[in-house]
Amino acid sequence: MRGYPFSVFAQSCAQPLNIPLRGPRLFMASEAIRTVDRKVFLRDILLPGSRISLKIHEGNFAGYYPSRVDDIQGETLSIAGPGYKGINVPLSPGNQLTLSIVAANGVYQFVVQIIHLQTEPIYLLALKIPDNESIQHIQRRQFVRMNWRENVECQLLDEDADQLSSGNSKIIVPAKNISGNGICLLFPEKLRVRSRMDIFLPLDKTRPPIYVMGEVIRCDEG
Repeated sequence: MRGYPFSVFAQSCAQPLNIPLRGPRLFMASEAIRTVDRKVFLRDILLPGSRISLKIHEGNFAGYYPSRVDDIQGETLSIAGPGYKGINVPLSPGNQLTLSIVAANGVYQFVVQIIHLQTEPIYLLALKIPDNESIQHIQRRQFVRMNWRENVECQLLDEDADQLSSGNSKIIVPAKNISGNGICLLFPEKLRVRSRMDIFLPLDKTRPPIYVMGEVIRCDEG
């Protein structure tokens, strides 16, 4: 498309997409779910600095938020607390969250409980590391890719936010296709592989867009 020479392929950082887009559910994922060896998971997958998706289950701030692993000490996992429009999302000890992390071989997902919170100097959550049976590995298989021509709002995150010559981290771009595993977006400029972005998928006019946190896995010109 003229003016959008770069095809950016973004992969979902949370669950595989199963979205009702203007009609019936179009995209179905074949998934194999199994438990994980916790020692291997902590050694190879869940590492300090890893970017994760955090799901709040209930309340006014229910939904998905980007986060990052700050530290792991013994049985305690420390992660960045979620924010919304510049404020800390209020949580309390005892609240349960679902964390998801994307790896090359699929999505790892587990439920955790908040042990305590730190609000200063930065917002951090201390969580109990789950046992073997609580960590699920969702293997992604045979996703159907469908043509999907809609304008999509994207917000580049953190250190990836300075890539656009406009100086704005937010942009609306046309989509090319979508599947249960990710989406192809047409960008006016090249993005770095592994760039993270918030993606807002439009539904019909009666419903708000669906939020997905995505990671760029490929960027092709032409």
